[in-house]
Amino acid sequence: MQSPSREEIIKSASPEYELRTEFHPVERNKHMWTIERITPAAFEIYREIRLRALQESPTAFGSLYSAEVTVHDAEWKRRAERCCAERHIGLLAMDAKLACGIVRATPDTE
Repeated sequence: MQSPSREEIIKSASPEYELRTEFHPVERNKHMWTIERITPAAFEIYREIRLRALQESPTAFGSLYSAEVTVHDAEWKRRAERCCAERHIGLLAMDAKLACGIVRATPDTE
């Protein structure tokens, strides 16, 4: 007896699920969601979403809103620059022009 395919397993668990091989931006309320790199030019957006995330989910981060809200613009620009450095990445989820999510990955120190 042959094992079921991945698609068959997914469909049996969720009959309304449609396996997609192409991905497009998600349309929600006539806005397009996009993923954008964090750059020094976007440091203000980065600061805004980071501070909002610290307020909404304080246990998900290694720092506190009360500490980061006092950080100066020059430091936010440096943080945004590090998101573009080699082996680092920072991404913003955008709903039209509104930042609605953030992810940042950096390598462990050697």
